[in-house]
Amino acid sequence: MNLSRIGNHRETESEEVAVFRAIWNFPAPSKVSSLLWKLLHDRIPTKVNLYRRGVIHSEGYQSCAFCGNCAETAIHLLLYCDFATRVWRAVFDWLGMCLQFPHNFLSMFNSVACVPGRKQTRKALVMIWGAVIWALWQHRNQIVFENGTAEAAVVIETVKTSSWKWWIGISNGNPCLLYEWLSEPIVCMAT
Repeated sequence: MNLSRIGNHRETESEEVAVFRAIWNFPAPSKVSSLLWKLLHDRIPTKVNLYRRGVIHSEGYQSCAFCGNCAETAIHLLLYCDFATRVWRAVFDWLGMCLQFPHNFLSMFNSVACVPGRKQTRKALVMIWGAVIWALWQHRNQIVFENGTAEAAVVIETVKTSSWKWWIGISNGNPCLLYEWLSEPIVCMAT
C-alpha cells in the first residue's frame, strides 16, 4: 500500500511515517499523541463519526459543539470552525508566525515541522501544534459533557500553559519560566 488517507487528502507513506514518528516522540503525555494518531486516521469520536458508527441515531445531533452551524467532522471542529480558527490565529500570533491556513492537518503539521532553524525549535512547534489540538478537543468535551461554553481565551491559555509544562519537562539545563514562555516562546525554545 503506497498511499494512505490522512484527513481529507492522500499523502505518501513516507510522509505519514515521519508525521507519526514526530507525534509519538514529542514531549507531551501519551494521551495527546494517541489523540493525534486517532485524528490523523479520522478516528476521534466526533459527532459525525459517532453517527457513522451508529452511536448517534439522529442526523440532527451532528452539529459542531463550538459553532452549532456545521456538521462536527474532525477537520471542521479542530481547523475550520470559526472558533478553532480564532484559536489557531491567536497561537500563531503568540509565536510571531504567519498562519497560512492549511487544507488539512498534515499541511498544518508541515507548516510547523518544516520551519527553518534548529531542530529543537521545530520539535517545540510540533508540540504546540499538538497542544492546540488537545486543548480544542478537551474544550469541546467540556462543552458536550459538562454544558460548558465556547471560550477561545480559555483554550489559548491552556495551550500556552500546557505546552510550557511539557517543554520544561524535557528542557536541559535551565528551563524558562512561565512568564518568559508567555512573552517569548521562540526564544525559550532556542535555549
